Amino acid sequence: MRCAVEVSGGTIVPTNAGILFFWYSPQDHIPQSEVVCVLFRETVGASRYADRKIVTGTLQDVIDGTEAFINRYIAVGARIEGWKRIDIPEYSIEVLREAVINAVVHRDYSRRGERVHVFYYPDRVEVGSDSMRG
Repeated sequence: MRCAVEVSGGTIVPTNAGILFFWYSPQDHIPQSEVVCVLFRETVGASRYADRKIVTGTLQDVIDGTEAFINRYIAVGARIEGWKRIDIPEYSIEVLREAVINAVVHRDYSRRGERVHVFYYPDRVEVGSDSMRG
């Protein structure tokens, strides 16, 4: 998986992938590997936010923490089929998870000053990368 490489003198050092997958605190070495999750109560999101969480840890921790943040606020409706209640989330959980995974896994970790964000508005969810703000 190329999570470690041998450098001069035979020393083995972790690669960025090794740090992101297995290090205890990846953000100590790659600070831009965190995800900023923000809940806005307004559709513009220009003023105040209702909740904000910076998710840290390994790639899996970051994905799971971001998913937990989204699940905390996603509206869930329901329909009845026979004797069973079927929950219907406001947004497809699979689509949101795929967007978060793509943003986290496919970003360029060499670009300092940028990080993945998830902005949850009343009418949409935005997943992307930006320069560090807030």
